Amino acid sequence: GECDRAIEVYFNVLSMRKAILGDTDPSIPDTLSYISSALKRKGSTTQAIKELKRALKLYRSSLGDAHPRVTATVDDISSLYIINGDYTKATAILEEVVKLKAATGGINNAEVAKTLLELATAYESNGEHAKALRSLKKCYSIEAVVYGESSDHATKTLERIALNYKTNKDTERAVAAYLGVLRGRKEHVGEAHPVVADTYLQLGIALRENKQPDKAMKCMKQALSFYVGEGKNMNDVGMIAEVMHEMALIHRSRGQLTDAIKIYKQELTIRQKMGKRELHQVA
Repeated sequence: GECDRAIEVYFNVLSMRKAILGDTDPSIPDTLSYISSALKRKGSTTQAIKELKRALKLYRSSLGDAHPRVTATVDDISSLYIINGDYTKATAILEEVVKLKAATGGINNAEVAKTLLELATAYESNGEHAKALRSLKKCYSIEAVVYGESSDHATKTLERIALNYKTNKDTERAVAAYLGVLRGRKEHVGEAHPVVADTYLQLGIALRENKQPDKAMKCMKQALSFYVGEGKNMNDVGMIAEVMHEMALIHRSRGQLTDAIKIYKQELTIRQKMGKRELHQVA
């Protein structure tokens, strides 16, 4: 196909440049990078990594570690490892990218934050949630400075922090993080917005898991009032069912079984109207 022809042409160009200009000519690592990109498009990521590493070695020897081209190449190698599912190597390289970007542009810049998010994703994929949290916290601190604490960037990162706390069963810290998300979203988009309702739902779940049923119920009522007020599409109706399920769980945790059964029945009716046969476990 086209990728095979492109790879063949690039290798021919590489051979000619080496013969005419020598192995250390500045055009050689660029050509290796082009070959790597073509191999990536073809799906040959392992070979693409090899060629990119050859390019990196030449870039480093000619440009030095602090050059943006070196940083970009290291970043590209980490992306290829992620595609390959080799998260251990990807995280090791991304840690290096963070240091390189901080050295060239300072710690409080958007590029460092972006790489920290990529690093956190790789750690999450590898099941290393404690390390993911460390990266996300660093990212949040940077985004709070660069974009502001209530910015969409910082709030989304804080939400990921909350999710990782939840995964780690650290319900107290999850609640604190979701409270921060709620504040940020209210400041950013106002009270009457779907993402605010969604955050009330997630905060309510965290509060229930942290054995604070009264506060959890207040959050669920806030979320429900929005979804009922909208009710314009199936997503809103589905979210009403989700909230009602959580409200039933809260009633059950309080020992209020009559109320729990009543709400479970209402949830069931909604889900049946939506045409869904699969239902939450309610026993």
